[in-house]
Amino acid sequence: MTYAEALTLGYTRGRTSTERGYVSRKSNPDNHIVRTARGGELYVSLANWQSTRYCYRQYLVAPKV
Repeated sequence: MTYAEALTLGYTRGRTSTERGYVSRKSNPDNHIVRTARGGELYVSLANWQSTRYCYRQYLVAPKV
């Protein structure tokens, strides 16, 4: 699932943290793959415009049923 697909399915943006790694600023964030963290939370890595060593980890909150 991509970031755009997750948002259209009803997932909302949750907390944001930084993680070590680089994500290209030229890439389209809508095409980034949604991944699963250790605790089962879904997240996507997004570009950080202030640093080239760290990127943002945007967590996604599941839609309420």
